[in-house]
Amino acid sequence: MSGIYLLIVVLIWLYVVKKIVRYIVNDKWPAGYKIIVQVFLFLVLMIAPVTDEVVAWFKFKELCDKNSSVDIDIKNAKNKTLKLRTERDPNNSKYIKMPVHVIKSALVPIIEESYEYIDPHTNKVVVAYKVFRVKGGWLINALGISNNDSPLLFNNVCYPADRFSIFRKYNINRTD
Repeated sequence: MSGIYLLIVVLIWLYVVKKIVRYIVNDKWPAGYKIIVQVFLFLVLMIAPVTDEVVAWFKFKELCDKNSSVDIDIKNAKNKTLKLRTERDPNNSKYIKMPVHVIKSALVPIIEESYEYIDPHTNKVVVAYKVFRVKGGWLINALGISNNDSPLLFNNVCYPADRFSIFRKYNINRTD
């Protein structure tokens, strides 16, 4: 149902953009420039509602590419039981959460979750990786059609592909 709703919104926006372009680029424009300006203006106006997601995608992709691996101290991790580092929620002492950092340099919020597995005997970080989540832009929030506020244009989460297989590979037990 939300797909139909989105399709209707896109068709309405297409109609509005077509009217705006025709209004701005009228018969007074020279014939050689008219088509070029119409196409350019049409493309710019069509992507305008999702521009914040387009810009955020570049930042999100950069973060994902830079943090696409698991950091592991193999010597201290092999055949051990490690504990996931968590912190208490200041609003609710019974609730334990991941260390989270909100990156505000993008147009939409990007949330960085740090997964750090420590040796319970030494409290040293032995395995660490980051998971990034991104919220949708203003259009998806205004329409209210996404259950988890995902962007329209790309996947909302990235993480190292080997984040679980590394534990099996080195016979590491986890207590989450």
